[in-house]
Amino acid sequence: MKFCFRFNDIYIQERKRYHKRCKIISTISIGERSQNRTIGNDRVFKAGLKNFTVTTTAYPIDPTFWARYRTEPTANFFDGIRAFSLYVHIPFCPTVCSFCEYVRMRDPGAEFKERYVAALIKELEMKTQEVDFGGKLWMGFDIGGGTPTTLNGAQLARITEAAQQSFKEATIPNTFKPSIETTGSIASTNREYLTEVRQLGFRRISMGMQATTRRLKALMNIDDRNNSLYFRAVDNLRSAGFDLINLDLMYGLSNQSEEDLRHSLLFATQLEVDHITLYEMRYHFSNISSLATKANRERNSLLYRLAFDCLNDAGYKAPFGRNTFSKLDDKGLSSYLESRTVDFVPYIGIGAGSQTQGSDFISYNIGKRDKNILGYMEAIEIGHSAAEDFYRLPKEEQIAKYVAISFYLGYIEMGKLSQRLGINFEAEYRSEIDYLRLNGLAMISNGILTLTQKGFENYNGVVPLFYPLASKEYIVKGIDE
Repeated sequence: MKFCFRFNDIYIQERKRYHKRCKIISTISIGERSQNRTIGNDRVFKAGLKNFTVTTTAYPIDPTFWARYRTEPTANFFDGIRAFSLYVHIPFCPTVCSFCEYVRMRDPGAEFKERYVAALIKELEMKTQEVDFGGKLWMGFDIGGGTPTTLNGAQLARITEAAQQSFKEATIPNTFKPSIETTGSIASTNREYLTEVRQLGFRRISMGMQATTRRLKALMNIDDRNNSLYFRAVDNLRSAGFDLINLDLMYGLSNQSEEDLRHSLLFATQLEVDHITLYEMRYHFSNISSLATKANRERNSLLYRLAFDCLNDAGYKAPFGRNTFSKLDDKGLSSYLESRTVDFVPYIGIGAGSQTQGSDFISYNIGKRDKNILGYMEAIEIGHSAAEDFYRLPKEEQIAKYVAISFYLGYIEMGKLSQRLGINFEAEYRSEIDYLRLNGLAMISNGILTLTQKGFENYNGVVPLFYPLASKEYIVKGIDE
Protein backbone atom coordinates (compact mmCIF):
# COMPACT_ATOMS: atom_id res chain seq x y z
CA MET A 1 0.00 0.00 0.00
CA LYS A 2 1.33 3.43 -0.93
CA PHE A 3 0.85 6.02 1.81
CA CYS A 4 0.41 9.35 0.10
CA PHE A 5 -2.01 12.24 -0.22
CA ARG A 6 -2.92 14.41 -3.17
CA PHE A 7 -3.72 18.11 -3.19
CA ASN A 8 -7.37 18.91 -2.78
CA ASP A 9 -8.94 18.69 -6.27
CA ILE A 10 -11.01 21.82 -5.76
CA TYR A 11 -7.91 23.80 -4.84
CA ILE A 12 -6.08 22.54 -7.96
CA GLN A 13 -8.97 23.64 -10.17
CA GLU A 14 -9.03 27.06 -8.50
CA ARG A 15 -5.30 27.49 -8.93
CA LYS A 16 -5.48 26.58 -12.63
CA ARG A 17 -8.20 29.19 -13.16
CA TYR A 18 -6.07 31.75 -11.32
CA HIS A 19 -3.05 30.92 -13.49
CA LYS A 20 -5.12 31.43 -16.61
CA ARG A 21 -6.49 34.72 -15.34
CA CYS A 22 -3.07 36.02 -14.38
CA LYS A 23 -1.36 35.07 -17.69
CA ILE A 24 2.08 34.96 -16.13
CA ILE A 25 4.79 36.40 -18.34
CA SER A 26 7.67 33.93 -18.07
CA THR A 27 10.18 36.22 -19.81
CA ILE A 28 10.26 38.78 -16.99
CA SER A 29 13.78 39.40 -15.70
CA ILE A 30 14.19 39.46 -11.93
CA GLY A 31 17.80 40.51 -11.70
CA GLU A 32 17.44 44.29 -11.74
CA ARG A 33 16.02 46.12 -8.71
CA SER A 34 15.32 49.16 -10.85
CA GLN A 35 12.80 47.19 -12.90
CA ASN A 36 10.58 46.85 -9.86
CA ARG A 37 9.86 50.55 -10.14
CA THR A 38 7.79 49.79 -13.27
CA ILE A 39 4.94 48.81 -10.94
CA GLY A 40 3.94 51.52 -8.52
CA ASN A 41 3.95 50.72 -4.81
CA ASP A 42 0.35 51.83 -4.42
CA ARG A 43 -0.78 49.54 -7.20
CA VAL A 44 1.03 46.56 -5.69
CA PHE A 45 -0.29 47.34 -2.21
CA LYS A 46 -3.91 47.45 -3.38
CA ALA A 47 -3.48 44.30 -5.46
CA GLY A 48 -2.07 42.47 -2.43
CA LEU A 49 -5.10 43.42 -0.36
CA LYS A 50 -7.50 42.15 -3.00
CA ASN A 51 -5.57 38.88 -3.31
CA PHE A 52 -5.15 38.46 0.45
CA THR A 53 -5.59 34.67 0.36
CA VAL A 54 -2.42 34.55 -1.79
CA THR A 55 -0.22 37.22 -0.18
CA THR A 56 0.20 35.42 3.15
CA THR A 57 3.18 34.21 5.18
CA ALA A 58 3.66 31.52 2.54
CA TYR A 59 6.23 32.32 -0.16
CA PRO A 60 6.65 31.75 -3.07
CA ILE A 61 3.04 32.51 -3.91
CA ASP A 62 3.16 29.73 -6.47
CA PRO A 63 5.72 26.89 -6.56
CA THR A 64 6.26 27.26 -10.32
CA PHE A 65 7.88 30.65 -9.78
CA TRP A 66 11.09 29.06 -8.58
CA ALA A 67 11.40 26.59 -11.43
CA ARG A 68 14.05 28.73 -13.14
CA TYR A 69 16.25 28.49 -10.02
CA ARG A 70 16.10 24.73 -9.67
CA THR A 71 19.51 23.05 -9.66
CA GLU A 72 21.29 19.98 -8.38
CA PRO A 73 22.21 19.82 -4.66
CA THR A 74 25.82 20.58 -3.81
CA ALA A 75 27.91 19.24 -0.96
CA ASN A 76 29.04 22.65 0.29
CA PHE A 77 25.65 24.29 0.72
CA PHE A 78 26.39 25.25 4.36
CA ASP A 79 29.88 26.64 3.79
CA GLY A 80 30.39 29.97 5.51
CA ILE A 81 27.40 29.53 7.81
CA ARG A 82 28.22 30.21 11.46
CA ALA A 83 24.91 29.13 13.02
CA PHE A 84 22.01 26.81 12.22
CA SER A 85 18.85 25.29 13.67
CA LEU A 86 17.30 21.86 13.23
CA TYR A 87 13.73 20.80 12.51
CA VAL A 88 12.60 17.16 12.42
CA HIS A 89 9.21 16.36 10.89
CA ILE A 90 6.96 13.58 12.20
CA PRO A 91 3.96 13.33 9.82
CA PHE A 92 1.71 11.01 11.86
CA CYS A 93 -1.50 12.12 13.58
CA PRO A 94 -4.30 10.45 15.54
CA THR A 95 -6.65 12.16 13.07
CA VAL A 96 -5.87 14.33 10.04
CA CYS A 97 -7.05 17.88 10.72
CA SER A 98 -8.73 19.41 7.69
CA PHE A 99 -6.99 22.79 8.07
CA CYS A 100 -3.45 21.38 7.98
CA GLU A 101 -1.37 22.11 4.88
CA TYR A 102 1.69 20.10 5.89
CA VAL A 103 2.85 16.58 5.09
CA ARG A 104 0.79 14.33 7.33
CA MET A 105 -1.17 11.10 7.49
CA ARG A 106 -3.28 9.20 9.97
CA ASP A 107 -1.24 7.00 12.33
CA PRO A 108 -0.17 4.07 10.09
CA GLY A 109 0.82 1.68 12.85
CA ALA A 110 4.00 0.55 14.58
CA GLU A 111 5.83 -1.05 11.64
CA PHE A 112 5.53 1.93 9.32
CA LYS A 113 6.51 4.40 12.05
CA GLU A 114 9.56 2.36 12.97
CA ARG A 115 10.66 2.39 9.36
CA TYR A 116 10.18 6.17 9.20
CA VAL A 117 12.25 6.72 12.35
CA ALA A 118 15.06 4.65 10.84
CA ALA A 119 14.95 6.86 7.74
CA LEU A 120 15.15 10.03 9.85
CA ILE A 121 18.22 8.76 11.65
CA LYS A 122 19.90 7.77 8.42
CA GLU A 123 19.17 11.19 6.90
CA LEU A 124 20.75 12.86 9.94
CA GLU A 125 23.85 10.70 9.49
CA MET A 126 24.00 11.62 5.81
CA LYS A 127 23.88 15.34 6.68
CA THR A 128 26.97 15.07 8.88
CA GLN A 129 28.83 13.45 6.01
CA GLU A 130 27.99 16.43 3.79
CA VAL A 131 28.67 19.29 6.20
CA ASP A 132 31.30 20.03 8.84
CA PHE A 133 29.41 21.44 11.84
CA GLY A 134 32.50 21.94 13.97
CA GLY A 135 32.48 25.36 15.61
CA LYS A 136 29.00 26.27 14.36
CA LEU A 137 26.30 27.42 16.78
CA TRP A 138 23.31 25.07 17.12
CA MET A 139 20.61 27.64 17.90
CA GLY A 140 17.37 25.62 18.04
CA PHE A 141 15.82 22.18 17.76
CA ASP A 142 12.12 21.49 17.10
CA ILE A 143 10.34 18.21 16.48
CA GLY A 144 7.05 19.01 14.80
CA GLY A 145 4.45 17.53 12.57
CA GLY A 146 2.00 16.05 12.44
CA THR A 147 2.07 14.89 16.01
CA PRO A 148 5.55 13.83 17.18
CA THR A 149 4.16 12.28 20.36
CA THR A 150 2.48 9.56 18.33
CA LEU A 151 5.97 8.02 18.51
CA ASN A 152 6.92 6.10 21.62
CA GLY A 153 9.58 7.25 24.05
CA ALA A 154 12.24 4.90 22.70
CA GLN A 155 11.76 6.20 19.16
CA LEU A 156 11.97 9.83 20.25
CA ALA A 157 15.08 8.98 22.25
CA ARG A 158 16.76 7.49 19.18
CA ILE A 159 15.98 10.60 17.15
CA THR A 160 17.31 13.03 19.77
CA GLU A 161 20.41 10.93 20.36
CA ALA A 162 21.07 10.80 16.62
CA ALA A 163 20.73 14.59 16.43
CA GLN A 164 23.12 15.07 19.34
CA GLN A 165 25.61 12.70 17.75
CA SER A 166 25.32 14.37 14.35
CA PHE A 167 26.02 17.83 15.74
CA LYS A 168 28.31 16.93 18.63
CA GLU A 169 31.00 19.28 17.28
CA ALA A 170 28.60 22.25 17.29
CA THR A 171 28.34 24.73 20.16
CA ILE A 172 25.02 25.06 22.03
CA PRO A 173 24.17 28.52 23.47
CA ASN A 174 22.25 29.01 26.72
CA THR A 175 19.19 30.13 24.71
CA PHE A 176 18.83 26.59 23.34
CA LYS A 177 15.35 25.27 24.27
CA PRO A 178 14.36 22.12 22.34
CA SER A 179 10.63 22.02 21.59
CA ILE A 180 8.13 19.32 20.65
CA GLU A 181 4.42 19.11 19.81
CA THR A 182 1.56 17.06 21.22
CA THR A 183 -2.23 16.97 21.42
CA GLY A 184 -4.55 17.46 24.35
CA SER A 185 -5.71 13.85 24.14
CA ILE A 186 -2.18 12.48 24.37
CA ALA A 187 -1.02 14.89 27.06
CA SER A 188 -4.09 14.25 29.24
CA THR A 189 -3.72 10.47 29.39
CA ASN A 190 -0.07 9.54 29.93
CA ARG A 191 1.93 11.49 32.51
CA GLU A 192 4.72 8.90 32.66
CA TYR A 193 5.25 9.17 28.92
CA LEU A 194 5.46 12.96 29.13
CA THR A 195 8.08 12.67 31.86
CA GLU A 196 10.07 10.40 29.57
CA VAL A 197 9.84 13.00 26.77
CA ARG A 198 10.88 15.81 29.10
CA GLN A 199 13.92 13.85 30.24
CA LEU A 200 15.13 13.76 26.63
CA GLY A 201 15.84 17.48 26.98
CA PHE A 202 12.67 19.06 25.59
CA ARG A 203 11.87 22.19 27.59
CA ARG A 204 9.01 23.56 25.53
CA ILE A 205 5.90 21.72 24.34
CA SER A 206 3.04 22.94 22.17
CA MET A 207 -0.58 21.75 21.93
CA GLY A 208 -2.90 22.63 19.07
CA MET A 209 -6.31 23.26 20.60
CA GLN A 210 -7.28 25.65 17.74
CA ALA A 211 -10.88 26.23 18.90
CA THR A 212 -13.27 25.25 21.68
CA THR A 213 -16.68 25.20 20.00
CA ARG A 214 -17.91 21.84 18.73
CA ARG A 215 -18.96 23.29 15.38
CA LEU A 216 -15.47 24.55 14.54
CA LYS A 217 -13.75 21.44 15.91
CA ALA A 218 -15.96 19.34 13.64
CA LEU A 219 -15.08 21.56 10.66
CA MET A 220 -11.37 21.08 11.40
CA ASN A 221 -11.73 17.35 12.19
CA ILE A 222 -10.02 17.78 15.56
CA ASP A 223 -10.24 14.76 17.83
CA ASP A 224 -9.92 16.70 21.12
CA ARG A 225 -13.65 17.45 21.35
CA ASN A 226 -13.79 17.48 25.17
CA ASN A 227 -12.31 20.79 26.30
CA SER A 228 -11.96 19.72 29.94
CA LEU A 229 -9.15 17.32 29.03
CA TYR A 230 -6.85 20.32 28.50
CA PHE A 231 -6.83 21.00 32.23
CA ARG A 232 -5.53 17.46 32.82
CA ALA A 233 -3.10 17.87 29.95
CA VAL A 234 -1.57 21.05 31.42
CA ASP A 235 -1.37 19.46 34.89
CA ASN A 236 0.43 16.46 33.41
CA LEU A 237 2.85 18.64 31.46
CA ARG A 238 3.69 20.70 34.54
CA SER A 239 4.18 17.53 36.59
CA ALA A 240 6.46 16.17 33.87
CA GLY A 241 8.66 19.25 34.26
CA PHE A 242 8.09 21.26 31.08
CA ASP A 243 9.30 24.84 31.53
CA LEU A 244 7.27 26.28 28.68
CA ILE A 245 3.81 25.25 27.51
CA ASN A 246 2.30 26.77 24.37
CA LEU A 247 -1.28 26.55 23.14
CA ASP A 248 -2.24 27.15 19.49
CA LEU A 249 -5.48 28.91 18.53
CA MET A 250 -6.78 29.73 15.05
CA TYR A 251 -8.76 32.66 13.74
CA GLY A 252 -10.17 33.50 10.33
CA LEU A 253 -11.95 30.16 10.01
CA SER A 254 -15.03 29.94 7.86
CA ASN A 255 -18.08 31.20 9.78
CA GLN A 256 -16.04 31.77 12.95
CA SER A 257 -17.92 34.35 14.99
CA GLU A 258 -16.57 36.81 17.52
CA GLU A 259 -18.30 34.79 20.21
CA ASP A 260 -16.58 31.60 18.96
CA LEU A 261 -13.16 33.22 19.28
CA ARG A 262 -13.96 34.88 22.60
CA HIS A 263 -14.99 31.49 24.02
CA SER A 264 -11.70 29.94 22.87
CA LEU A 265 -9.64 32.81 24.28
CA LEU A 266 -11.29 32.83 27.68
CA PHE A 267 -10.91 29.07 28.00
CA ALA A 268 -7.27 29.19 26.86
CA THR A 269 -6.33 31.85 29.41
CA GLN A 270 -7.86 29.77 32.22
CA LEU A 271 -5.35 27.01 31.44
CA GLU A 272 -2.51 29.32 32.53
CA VAL A 273 -0.08 28.15 29.90
CA ASP A 274 3.04 30.23 29.24
CA HIS A 275 2.51 31.05 25.58
CA ILE A 276 -0.54 31.34 23.32
CA THR A 277 0.03 31.46 19.56
CA LEU A 278 -2.59 32.79 17.16
CA TYR A 279 -2.61 31.39 13.64
CA GLU A 280 -4.60 33.01 10.88
CA MET A 281 -6.21 30.35 8.70
CA ARG A 282 -4.29 29.74 5.47
CA TYR A 283 -6.38 27.68 3.08
CA HIS A 284 -3.61 26.79 0.60
CA PHE A 285 -3.23 23.01 0.20
CA SER A 286 -5.63 22.21 3.05
CA ASN A 287 -8.59 19.88 2.78
CA ILE A 288 -10.93 22.85 3.17
CA SER A 289 -9.26 25.09 0.58
CA SER A 290 -12.61 25.58 -1.18
CA LEU A 291 -13.70 27.71 1.79
CA ALA A 292 -11.11 30.36 0.88
CA THR A 293 -13.83 32.13 -1.09
CA LYS A 294 -15.60 32.85 2.22
CA ALA A 295 -12.54 34.42 3.83
CA ASN A 296 -12.75 38.12 4.64
CA ARG A 297 -9.70 40.26 5.34
CA GLU A 298 -11.55 42.94 7.33
CA ARG A 299 -13.24 40.25 9.39
CA ASN A 300 -9.89 38.63 10.16
CA SER A 301 -8.49 41.97 11.33
CA LEU A 302 -11.46 42.41 13.64
CA LEU A 303 -10.91 38.93 15.11
CA TYR A 304 -7.21 39.64 15.68
CA ARG A 305 -8.04 42.88 17.52
CA LEU A 306 -10.47 40.96 19.71
CA ALA A 307 -7.81 38.35 20.48
CA PHE A 308 -5.15 40.99 21.13
CA ASP A 309 -7.33 42.78 23.69
CA CYS A 310 -8.48 39.58 25.42
CA LEU A 311 -4.98 38.13 25.71
CA ASN A 312 -3.35 41.34 26.91
CA ASP A 313 -6.09 41.77 29.52
CA ALA A 314 -5.29 38.25 30.75
CA GLY A 315 -1.56 38.99 31.05
CA TYR A 316 -0.39 37.55 27.72
CA LYS A 317 1.70 40.35 26.26
CA ALA A 318 2.81 41.11 22.72
CA PRO A 319 3.14 44.22 20.56
CA PHE A 320 0.17 44.71 18.26
CA GLY A 321 0.77 42.64 15.12
CA ARG A 322 2.65 39.76 16.70
CA ASN A 323 0.96 36.36 16.70
CA THR A 324 2.81 34.99 19.75
CA PHE A 325 1.68 36.08 23.21
CA SER A 326 3.61 35.37 26.39
CA LYS A 327 3.16 35.60 30.15
CA LEU A 328 6.94 35.57 30.44
CA ASP A 329 9.66 37.99 29.44
CA ASP A 330 10.16 36.42 26.02
CA LYS A 331 8.76 36.47 22.49
CA GLY A 332 6.68 33.31 22.97
CA LEU A 333 8.64 31.39 20.32
CA SER A 334 10.67 28.23 20.39
CA SER A 335 14.40 28.86 20.00
CA TYR A 336 14.21 27.25 16.54
CA LEU A 337 11.48 29.61 15.35
CA GLU A 338 13.07 32.66 16.94
CA SER A 339 16.42 31.97 15.32
CA ARG A 340 14.70 31.47 11.97
CA THR A 341 12.21 34.36 11.91
CA VAL A 342 13.96 37.02 14.00
CA ASP A 343 17.67 36.33 13.51
CA PHE A 344 17.45 34.81 9.98
CA VAL A 345 19.57 31.83 10.98
CA PRO A 346 19.77 29.03 8.36
CA TYR A 347 18.08 25.78 9.26
CA ILE A 348 18.12 22.09 8.41
CA GLY A 349 14.91 20.13 7.87
CA ILE A 350 14.85 16.36 8.35
CA GLY A 351 11.92 14.19 7.31
CA ALA A 352 9.28 13.97 4.59
CA GLY A 353 8.51 17.35 3.03
CA SER A 354 10.94 19.22 5.29
CA GLN A 355 12.56 22.46 4.19
CA THR A 356 16.22 23.41 4.51
CA GLN A 357 17.62 26.90 4.00
CA GLY A 358 21.30 27.66 3.70
CA SER A 359 23.39 30.59 2.55
CA ASP A 360 21.66 31.19 -0.79
CA PHE A 361 19.43 28.17 -1.32
CA ILE A 362 16.26 26.44 -0.20
CA SER A 363 15.56 22.76 -0.64
CA TYR A 364 12.49 20.63 -0.02
CA ASN A 365 12.51 16.95 0.84
CA ILE A 366 10.50 14.34 -1.00
CA GLY A 367 6.87 14.62 0.05
CA LYS A 368 6.54 18.39 -0.20
CA ARG A 369 4.86 18.17 -3.59
CA ASP A 370 2.64 15.11 -3.27
CA LYS A 371 2.69 14.22 0.46
CA ASN A 372 4.43 10.95 -0.48
CA ILE A 373 5.93 9.77 2.81
CA LEU A 374 6.77 6.32 1.50
CA GLY A 375 8.76 7.84 -1.36
CA TYR A 376 10.88 9.77 1.15
CA MET A 377 11.67 6.59 3.10
CA GLU A 378 12.52 4.58 -0.01
CA ALA A 379 14.99 7.22 -1.23
CA ILE A 380 16.80 7.36 2.11
CA GLU A 381 16.91 3.57 2.43
CA ILE A 382 18.90 3.23 -0.79
CA GLY A 383 21.22 6.09 0.16
CA HIS A 384 19.78 8.80 -2.10
CA SER A 385 19.41 12.40 -1.01
CA ALA A 386 15.99 13.25 0.36
CA ALA A 387 16.09 16.63 -1.38
CA GLU A 388 13.47 16.59 -4.13
CA ASP A 389 13.72 20.24 -5.12
CA PHE A 390 16.86 22.34 -4.66
CA TYR A 391 16.77 26.04 -5.52
CA ARG A 392 19.66 28.49 -5.59
CA LEU A 393 17.90 31.80 -5.07
CA PRO A 394 18.84 35.39 -5.90
CA LYS A 395 18.74 37.77 -2.97
CA GLU A 396 15.43 39.29 -4.05
CA GLU A 397 13.68 35.94 -3.67
CA GLN A 398 15.32 35.32 -0.29
CA ILE A 399 14.22 38.75 0.92
CA ALA A 400 10.62 38.13 -0.15
CA LYS A 401 10.53 34.94 1.90
CA TYR A 402 12.16 36.51 4.96
CA VAL A 403 9.85 39.53 4.88
CA ALA A 404 6.71 37.39 4.57
CA ILE A 405 7.60 35.47 7.72
CA SER A 406 9.11 38.29 9.78
CA PHE A 407 6.25 40.74 9.26
CA TYR A 408 3.95 38.09 10.66
CA LEU A 409 5.68 38.94 13.94
CA GLY A 410 5.19 42.62 13.17
CA TYR A 411 8.77 43.76 12.61
CA ILE A 412 12.10 43.25 10.84
CA GLU A 413 15.50 43.86 12.38
CA MET A 414 16.98 45.38 9.25
CA GLY A 415 20.57 45.14 10.44
CA LYS A 416 20.31 41.39 10.95
CA LEU A 417 18.71 40.89 7.54
CA SER A 418 21.35 43.07 5.90
CA GLN A 419 24.15 41.11 7.57
CA ARG A 420 22.56 37.79 6.65
CA LEU A 421 22.36 38.66 2.93
CA GLY A 422 25.31 41.03 2.58
CA ILE A 423 23.21 44.01 1.51
CA ASN A 424 21.92 47.29 2.91
CA PHE A 425 18.25 46.39 3.19
CA GLU A 426 17.09 49.87 4.15
CA ALA A 427 18.89 51.45 1.20
CA GLU A 428 17.90 48.76 -1.31
CA TYR A 429 14.22 49.02 -0.41
CA ARG A 430 14.08 52.75 0.28
CA SER A 431 11.10 53.32 -2.03
CA GLU A 432 9.01 50.59 -0.39
CA ILE A 433 9.96 51.62 3.15
CA ASP A 434 9.19 55.27 2.44
CA TYR A 435 5.78 54.24 1.08
CA LEU A 436 5.04 52.38 4.30
CA ARG A 437 6.14 55.27 6.52
CA LEU A 438 4.36 57.99 4.55
CA ASN A 439 1.12 56.01 4.64
CA GLY A 440 1.29 55.26 8.35
CA LEU A 441 1.88 51.55 7.76
CA ALA A 442 5.29 51.23 9.43
CA MET A 443 7.87 53.13 11.46
CA ILE A 444 11.61 52.82 12.04
CA SER A 445 13.32 52.96 15.43
CA ASN A 446 16.85 51.78 16.25
CA GLY A 447 17.13 49.99 12.91
CA ILE A 448 13.91 48.02 13.38
CA LEU A 449 11.14 48.36 10.81
CA THR A 450 7.88 47.84 12.73
CA LEU A 451 4.38 47.65 11.32
CA THR A 452 1.86 50.01 12.87
CA GLN A 453 -1.62 48.76 13.71
CA LYS A 454 -2.73 49.99 10.31
CA GLY A 455 0.20 48.20 8.71
CA PHE A 456 -0.58 44.89 10.37
CA GLU A 457 -4.25 45.13 9.48
CA ASN A 458 -3.14 45.66 5.88
CA TYR A 459 -0.39 43.04 6.08
CA ASN A 460 -1.43 41.40 2.81
CA GLY A 461 -0.75 44.64 0.97
CA VAL A 462 2.52 45.32 2.75
CA VAL A 463 4.23 41.99 2.05
CA PRO A 464 4.05 42.05 -1.79
CA LEU A 465 5.85 45.41 -1.83
CA PHE A 466 8.97 43.33 -1.17
CA TYR A 467 8.25 40.72 -3.85
CA PRO A 468 10.43 40.45 -6.96
CA LEU A 469 8.99 41.83 -10.18
CA ALA A 470 7.54 38.56 -11.49
CA SER A 471 5.57 37.98 -8.31
CA LYS A 472 4.33 41.57 -8.34
CA GLU A 473 3.16 41.08 -11.92
CA TYR A 474 1.35 37.92 -10.85
CA ILE A 475 -0.55 39.74 -8.11
CA VAL A 476 -1.33 42.86 -10.14
CA LYS A 477 -2.51 41.01 -13.24
CA GLY A 478 -4.80 38.96 -11.03
CA ILE A 479 -6.92 42.05 -10.38
CA ASP A 480 -6.35 44.12 -13.53
CA GLU A 481 -8.10 41.71 -15.89
